[in-house]
Amino acid sequence: MKRIALLALAMTALFSGTAMASGHHQHTKVVSDCVHAHYKPDSIVIYCDQTLALTKITYTKWGTSVAKGTDRTYQDDCKPSCAAGHPVFHHDHFTLYDPRNRHGMLIFTRVKVFRNGHLYQSYPLSTPS
Repeated sequence: MKRIALLALAMTALFSGTAMASGHHQHTKVVSDCVHAHYKPDSIVIYCDQTLALTKITYTKWGTSVAKGTDRTYQDDCKPSCAAGHPVFHHDHFTLYDPRNRHGMLIFTRVKVFRNGHLYQSYPLSTPS
């Protein structure tokens, strides 16, 4: 009986230590280039055709469920077409949210962009397939 109790105690310590170690070092990431997930990237491509991206990012918060910061939003005005459009830049605030488990990683799947203090748009983000 003593051996079973010691074995149970050792297994509990082993599994709780493993869970703590892996949880402690795991950061929520975001797919920043339509393919690769990164922790706190300098830029995030929202539209993979390169017509919308968050650039020059400065983070004010990065947690497991939400990340916030400021950026210089690059947007193609798509006039007369997206191929012949012109770049337009805005200084915005953003919030990354809705993390999902993808291949054992927590990945932010949505972003809200705030312009002039108001919600401008919410976008889905790329996730690893």
